[in-house]
Amino acid sequence: EILSLLEKSGAHASFFVIGDNAKASPWLVEREARDGDTVGDHSWSHPNLTRLSASVVLAELARDKNLIATLTGEAPTLWRPPYEAFNPSVVGTAAGLGMRMQLWSVSTGDWQLPGTEVIVLRVMAALHNGMVVLLHDGGGYTRSETVAAVALLIPELEAAGYRLAALPVSGVGW
Repeated sequence: EILSLLEKSGAHASFFVIGDNAKASPWLVEREARDGDTVGDHSWSHPNLTRLSASVVLAELARDKNLIATLTGEAPTLWRPPYEAFNPSVVGTAAGLGMRMQLWSVSTGDWQLPGTEVIVLRVMAALHNGMVVLLHDGGGYTRSETVAAVALLIPELEAAGYRLAALPVSGVGW
């Protein structure tokens, strides 16, 4: 539903995919890439990477990166750490795989199901150029609040003079 909203408005976004989810729904990852959205690595199974050995971190990121490359024809150059948990070792492992870390400017907390209005208000309260908004489109929970918020946010942001864009795959990261 989010992809359809983006496509209808001509907007783009970035999706940091979990390998388990990509394996279960490969057509979504393929569509994200085909639609011109950025597809990034979010690990294979969404663990706290700072609690894992270096070899397991490597396996988590590499396995997801390889699946994304297979599905989209391009290896991801961006990754987002689950739970915003990272340390120099994890960042170094990702860098060794050719990926730079990307965090966000505002978390909507949509995964907590706070309500559509709260999600919209959190975005609008933090509004600034270049802002990166964290929303969730999976995770085993209903995402109806997130979908409804995106449907409201796209025209509201555009009316305020903002353009929704995918993150660049090269350049400065966190």
